[in-house]
Amino acid sequence: MNLKVIVVVLALAGIVLGETRLVNTLYAGLALATGEGSSDMNPGITACLEPVVVVNKYFACGGHLDYAWLTATKPSDAPSDFRAGTHLWDIAFVPKALVPIAADMNLAFEIDPGFNMTLAYVHGGSFDDSEFKPHFGLTSGISYTVKVFSFAFKFKNVFLENDSVNWVTFTVGYQVN
Repeated sequence: MNLKVIVVVLALAGIVLGETRLVNTLYAGLALATGEGSSDMNPGITACLEPVVVVNKYFACGGHLDYAWLTATKPSDAPSDFRAGTHLWDIAFVPKALVPIAADMNLAFEIDPGFNMTLAYVHGGSFDDSEFKPHFGLTSGISYTVKVFSFAFKFKNVFLENDSVNWVTFTVGYQVN
């Protein structure tokens, strides 16, 4: 059976059987590059807005708009005004499996397919170059929510033509309903 049909059926069943509510969460935290070339990257900042509809106590779905900025370390032979890095934007569909622990606590597991945009740049001396490209991406993660605070760990992967860019984020979120 098609995955889209399963998601729609689960969402409709939850709406009929449960009490739906919208939860908007703002996240901020740390992004770290992983994989090949990650030793040349500095930790960066990340921020995310994630509106989701909680369908019942076991399922939620929505989306996220995520931003991360990773900068490159300066090579020893680079000019004094050297700057390089990548800005990463991620827009994704977010289905969540919820595991209730207590009345105001739960775990959430997610796998989010999405659309990513990357802006890579290098500046230094007389050299100046940047490249902006759209890509397919996939986020997988886990979060722990206590009342209105969420603590999340997510692994992000952007699929390029012959390679991929990977990073992890560690964030703290606050529900702003």
